[in-house]
Parts: sequence; C-alpha cells; structure tokens
Amino acid sequence: MNRYSAIYRTELPQIVHAVMFYIEYVVRHEGAPHLRTASVKLNWYQYFNLDVFLVLCLGLGGSAYVVYNMVWFMVSLVRGRKKEEEEKKKKAD
Repeated sequence: MNRYSAIYRTELPQIVHAVMFYIEYVVRHEGAPHLRTASVKLNWYQYFNLDVFLVLCLGLGGSAYVVYNMVWFMVSLVRGRKKEEEEKKKKAD
C-alpha cells in the first residue's frame, strides 16, 4: 500500500505542471482551434455513424433478399419436377 501511495504522490506534481502548461497554451493561442477534435465538424448523422449503419443494413438486407429469392426459386423448381413426375405416373396408369 505504501508503494502505491508513493507512486501517486510522486506523479501529482507532474500532472499539475502538465495541466498548467496546457491551460497557458490554450490561453496563449486563443482557444487553440488546432487542438480541437475533428468530430466538431461532423454532421449529426456522421457523428453517430448512422450513415455507416444505413449502408450496412442495406447491404445485409439486400443480400438476405437475394438469398431468400434464390432458395425460393430452387424450392419451386424441385416442387415443379415432383408435380411433373406425378402427372407422368398418372398418365401412364
């Protein structure tokens, strides 16, 4: 416990000096706009990644639609063949 206490106490002055440096830096450069995050310039839908979410949903939905139609087409082909075979058997009888 004494070890952690010593680590905390030795780092505190460094943190205070760093905070003071950045406060003075921002005041000196009038708000330091070059240090602001780029997310300030984003639209709200870009900030919340709604554009990415929409593209992913459309892609997954489109893929699911194509797979569903392919499976439905294959099932209808198999059912059609079974009906043709049953009709041939009935005609042969």
